[in-house]
Amino acid sequence: MGEPEAAAQPLWRRTLDALNPANWLGGRGGGAIGVDTGKRKLIRDNRDTVTLTVPFLIWGIIVIAIYSFSYVALSKVVEPLINLDVANRVKTKVARTVFAAQEVISQTTDEGRLTWQMEVLKRQADLEMFYDALLYGSDNLPGGAAGGWMEPPGAVWLGEATGIRVALALA
Repeated sequence: MGEPEAAAQPLWRRTLDALNPANWLGGRGGGAIGVDTGKRKLIRDNRDTVTLTVPFLIWGIIVIAIYSFSYVALSKVVEPLINLDVANRVKTKVARTVFAAQEVISQTTDEGRLTWQMEVLKRQADLEMFYDALLYGSDNLPGGAAGGWMEPPGAVWLGEATGIRVALALA
């Protein structure tokens, strides 16, 4: 504040001072590089940085809060998802059983017909197991707990409206 301003130097002099290695580490100019550029001086101020960063920080906090709430809310939705998975598998088993039955009809030889009849019996037993598990619940689905299956409680025991919705979905 009390120091007098240095006289502005011509451009060629400032260029030579900038190229001089002795001035690079804090020589005459007193600045970081030690060269008088003749331009405005920078003032340390982080208001712009804070202004631009705060919306992203708030957004990050909101995303984490929504994710945490969703995780807690969806952790209670396991049973309906298991029943939905079993219902989807029942629909798939029905389609496979119908396909095998159509293959029985389309066979022209007795040997081919007998082979596909055995396939229909396997598909039918598999379909009955999953259908019963859907309606009444079961802990004997293939794979057990190690295969990712949990015991479905059964649509009949979930309430009348749910059982009707599942029955209509299968129709």
